[in-house]
Amino acid sequence: MIVHVKVKPPLSGMLGLSKTSGPTELEISINPGTTLQGLLEQITIKHPEFQSLTDPKNNKLSDILIVVDGVVVIGTELGNIALQDQSIVTLLGRYKGG
Repeated sequence: MIVHVKVKPPLSGMLGLSKTSGPTELEISINPGTTLQGLLEQITIKHPEFQSLTDPKNNKLSDILIVVDGVVVIGTELGNIALQDQSIVTLLGRYKGG
């Protein structure tokens, strides 16, 4: 099974995934039944720069908006969302400020 992970700017640049100002897309092979949490752990192994975004207290990504197949995911749901073949996971940096 393949999952498409889209990392949008400026997050892609902050993580050193993109040499340009555009988004980065990763294609990741997963096993059937892999959850969103499992995918994020798999990404962190391949791309250690993701470790800087992990909140060790809650075991979820901090300051990141996660969208799976067009639906925004709440951090507490990471382990409950089973991914499908060709799922699209989009990672966006949260915008802050006024």
